[in-house]
Amino acid sequence: MIEKLRTLTPDAARAERLRARCHEQLARQRHAAQEPPIQWGLEGTIVGGVCVVYLSAVMLTALQVLERMATTGRSLTDLASVMTRLPQVLLNVPNVDKSRADDDAVLAAAVAEEEAALGDTGRILLRPSGTEALVRVMVEAPTAREADEVAARLAAVVRRQLAI
Repeated sequence: MIEKLRTLTPDAARAERLRARCHEQLARQRHAAQEPPIQWGLEGTIVGGVCVVYLSAVMLTALQVLERMATTGRSLTDLASVMTRLPQVLLNVPNVDKSRADDDAVLAAAVAEEEAALGDTGRILLRPSGTEALVRVMVEAPTAREADEVAARLAAVVRRQLAI
């Protein structure tokens, strides 16, 4: 991006900076209105007259995958063939104090116990919602039944420990 700005005519460079400022203004307006950021776009800001571009995690991951495909010459299907898809369950636990999710010792112990039981065969993610009074419980396990059971047990602990 910086190379592109150096090769542009002064008028074109001004237009690029103006577009970046407009995007920054749009991002501020969306933030003030408590709307989620645009996940598929580039975020940028002007620092010392240079447009500094921020990539979203999704875009960064996509670029890394494309880089791997280019350097290895392998197709996306071929690269993805080493991944085993596991059954996944996502439960939303509403009406809880999500601010305590990371600090509750009983909840942390329950998650550790379930993670130990799953070992390397699955994973658990507890995440407070950014917009709602709820905690998301995501479980991947070798079988759908096991994923359901682990998610249900953890959701019960979340309800009990983080009750409002």
